[in-house]
Amino acid sequence: MNTPYTPFSPPAHFWKKSGWSLFQLVMNGLIKSALVIASYFLIKSASAGIRSDSLVYSESVWILSLVAFSFIILRVHERYTSEKMSQKYINRVRSVLLKRLMRASVRSVQNMSVGAMSSRLGGDLTAVKKWLSLGIARLISHGLLLSIISLLMININWYLGLVMLFSMALLVAVSMIIGKQLKTSIKSVRKNRIKIHSMLVERLSSIVTIRAMGQELSEIKKINKNADKLKQSVSENGFWLGLLRGLGDASSLILICMVFAFQATGGHPLNVDEMMALISIILFINSPIRELARVHEYYQGAEISLKKLKEVFSIPRIVRGSSKTREVKENFGEVILRNIKFEKVFKGLSLRAKAGDHVAITGKNGSGKSTLLHLITGLVKQQSGTIKVNGVNPRLTNTRGKSAHIGFCGADTNLIKSTLSKNLTYRGVDYSKDEFNSLLEFCQIDEISSQLPKGLNTLVKEGGRNFSSGEKCRISLFRAMLGRPEILILDEPENYLDSMGFEIVKKILRDYQGTVLIATHNKELISLCNRKWQLDKERKSNIKMMKRL
Repeated sequence: MNTPYTPFSPPAHFWKKSGWSLFQLVMNGLIKSALVIASYFLIKSASAGIRSDSLVYSESVWILSLVAFSFIILRVHERYTSEKMSQKYINRVRSVLLKRLMRASVRSVQNMSVGAMSSRLGGDLTAVKKWLSLGIARLISHGLLLSIISLLMININWYLGLVMLFSMALLVAVSMIIGKQLKTSIKSVRKNRIKIHSMLVERLSSIVTIRAMGQELSEIKKINKNADKLKQSVSENGFWLGLLRGLGDASSLILICMVFAFQATGGHPLNVDEMMALISIILFINSPIRELARVHEYYQGAEISLKKLKEVFSIPRIVRGSSKTREVKENFGEVILRNIKFEKVFKGLSLRAKAGDHVAITGKNGSGKSTLLHLITGLVKQQSGTIKVNGVNPRLTNTRGKSAHIGFCGADTNLIKSTLSKNLTYRGVDYSKDEFNSLLEFCQIDEISSQLPKGLNTLVKEGGRNFSSGEKCRISLFRAMLGRPEILILDEPENYLDSMGFEIVKKILRDYQGTVLIATHNKELISLCNRKWQLDKERKSNIKMMKRL
């Protein structure tokens, strides 16, 4: 499968899409290297001037001040470029992942826990961003800097240069060994964090049940038990992180010790000015060495995160891109299913609803009523068989055509965090002002808005929690009916309707001009339909077509 990721590396096309930024980072590293070389000779000259009481060294001091200011500018440029480059790419990756989720089967998406999903789109993308901005960017910039400084040391004294290269290689090797242990601890921390996050989200969403059953202390105890496991894994992770960062912090002193040890051998001694300049350069590169020591930390985190992100991207899509979609042009209001097979629910299911039919879909709990509606709306994909809605495969219907010709109202059609007005018009269909006002009255939304301080401009909170269940249902009904879609789908509305909403549904079944598919157990609603599809739980392929009861 062609995915936007390759294993153990940044997302594919990173190098191609980020060419200009990478070029800037390379130039940044080269300029810093040139300034470090210049600093070496300036410090050496200033040292000699001080020892000889010459005033020439003052010129070197002024030039060194300009070099220091240049380093500040280069550092700002490096961080600005790397952050912009990484965030731009992460935005692209997030967009690709969201498109994949939006085009996947809703069951595949719903099977992922809230904790796992938020971790993928939040924590994992952050880990990859760190690898791009703080890992790869520093490998390029600091790697060039240290390589050129190593060449400078070899030029000063080839024997000393080789000793320093060996010391730096040894530091890198030790960092790699620590990195392997770090990878294991990162996995453990991730696992425990996601588990606790999922537990917290699930428990808080069920807080009424927990408190009504008197299980507050029991649930807190369960969460604290997992928190203790997280504490242990975080502590272990902190140990290896501390060791890795400590190695980076001590690296400059280790290199200075190597210089003194080399000087003590007396084989190829350096003069005082060379020693002072060299030690100054080593102290300067302490920060790059320390930051390079953390690159392995970012790499390990990103490697694990990329594998998890690939799992999301590998979810099969059931809806094609815009170039593969078709427009609805004929057979408006018609629904045809032929020989549908879906998991263990349907085997050879065939049915048809003509334009204008009002169909009651009935059956025991678990018989597949909601699944059938999801198949018709293209939210899930059948294993075999043909589905035509308004004459077109619902999974190939373009977004505009689907929203314009199909209205859906069910328990899963939640309100969006926005204004009430935007929730009412969320399907984005064409409508007249008269239709809008008439539907407000029909669904009794005008009664709801009249009690709100800002009316239709009132902000709907997350999940619509500032509205009652009945009010949310009436808003969903309005949203589904706006634009007079040829097909109106209602998924067990009696489960979440108040008395006023129930009367609205009865009026819909009596007067709506288009096709209506309603999954229901309510006998009164069934009696208002002219056809009935009875889903037999034991034999899902048996669809009984009946006239008006």
